[in-house]
Amino acid sequence: MEVFWKKGFEGTSVGDLLDATGLSRSSFYDEFGSKHDLLLSAIRHYCDINRDRLAGIAGEAVTAREAIHAMLVSIANVGGTNGCLLVNCITELAPHDEHVRAIAQEQGDRIENLLATLIIRHQGGGADSEADARARALISLAYGATLMRKTGMGEAEISKLLTTGEAILD
Repeated sequence: MEVFWKKGFEGTSVGDLLDATGLSRSSFYDEFGSKHDLLLSAIRHYCDINRDRLAGIAGEAVTAREAIHAMLVSIANVGGTNGCLLVNCITELAPHDEHVRAIAQEQGDRIENLLATLIIRHQGGGADSEADARARALISLAYGATLMRKTGMGEAEISKLLTTGEAILD
């Protein structure tokens, strides 16, 4: 996961993966099938870790608004200047890789559902026909912030960006 995160799929050689895993070439292929199969496993693992982390953040916050903010900050800051592994893979591969695209859509749906539930709670419960759209907008904002972080945007600017975008909650 770390090798793909730092170098991207195309920039990662099988040799890099052999070095990282300590496996021989034949053992690597026996264990993982292909470089692409390993990437898909790494992305799924990353998504599981982050889904659990975001659910934990949501569960620890006192208010729904605090949970939403903390989740967005967490998404925006993951990976520092390396950015978010999922966003990196979306950018590099999703336009032509249906498997990466499907994983990304599934993860986006999970985060969207969590955020939409928090948005409804923030607004006092009850139906909100715009909760899904607001959640999608917030995810887009957070994913965009990870890209801005990669370009060198500092923490204060990222925080201001997120706070400005969170105005759709009010």
